[in-house]
Amino acid sequence: MRALADWIDFHAARTPDHPALIHGETHLSYRDLAARSAQLAAWLQHDCRLVAGERVAWLGHNAPDLIALVFACARCGLLLLPLNWRLGDNEIAGIVTDAEVALALLDISCRERAAAVAGVPLAAVGHVAVGARRCPSPAAPAAAAVSAAAPDRPVLLIYTSGTTGRAKGAVLTQRAVEYNALNAVHMHDLCAADRVLTVLPMFHVGGLNIQTLPALYCGATVILEARFE
Repeated sequence: MRALADWIDFHAARTPDHPALIHGETHLSYRDLAARSAQLAAWLQHDCRLVAGERVAWLGHNAPDLIALVFACARCGLLLLPLNWRLGDNEIAGIVTDAEVALALLDISCRERAAAVAGVPLAAVGHVAVGARRCPSPAAPAAAAVSAAAPDRPVLLIYTSGTTGRAKGAVLTQRAVEYNALNAVHMHDLCAADRVLTVLPMFHVGGLNIQTLPALYCGATVILEARFE
């Protein structure tokens, strides 16, 4: 078994120039994605002073930095909580409280939703003027992150409404994510030459775990749309 962060590092070493993500005019190679993930991991550890086991929430539509955060959190032993932007502010606030979120990242696509994560340390991704800590630009220098990655560490916290009552958090370990990726790769016969279109929201396992992460596991290219139209 490999830790999640090793997936991208492996492809960055073998096929550094192969496209990993295409998002509008943004094209990231596996080298770029590995560098961005490592930079965000160092920022979370050194600037935000987060430690393994803490929760990082993302409120925004599909974006390259959301994918980079998955691998950054895996590198640091943090849990990533992608928030459902379709929920009301009170519902999001309830999830943030229940999950004991240590840091929330607000993407420019949801800049008007800052009230939903009020009371939680906030970082802004993109040009968001909410008086928040700034997420580093890809060109910014960063210290090296200390790896806390291990296959049995929790990495994703996905809230589900599949049961009655309030949404409940489902914890996925790095090992569970990898086994899922292996199954998806075999089921869809994925390979590095493939291109996978992601339009499903990545706050749901359908968008994140069924197609996007398996594509990156095998070194394919993900064409990422912010949302379905």
